[in-house]
Amino acid sequence: MTFIDGDFWRICDRCGLKIRQTKTMFQISSDGMNTGLIVCNDCIDAPNATSRERISQYKERTVPNPRPRKEYIFLDVGEIQGEDIP
Repeated sequence: MTFIDGDFWRICDRCGLKIRQTKTMFQISSDGMNTGLIVCNDCIDAPNATSRERISQYKERTVPNPRPRKEYIFLDVGEIQGEDIP
C-alpha cells in the first residue's frame, strides 16, 4: 500500500473491495442517468444494446401541398328543418 498523490482509496459499492480512485467510476443506467453507485472496473455493467434509443435512418416525410382541415359545424336539435336538407 504505497502512497500515490491524489489517488485515494475507495470501497466498491458492488463487491466491497478497497480499490484506488483511478480504478473506479460511477455506474450509469441504460437511460444515461447516474445511479450514484461507485463501482470498480470489474463490476461495471455493460450497457444494454436493446435499451438504447433508436435513430431513424429516414427523413421525416411530409404531405406535399397540404390543405387546411375543414371546420366542422355542429348543430343542436331543432336548429335545422327537414326542408333545409337537400
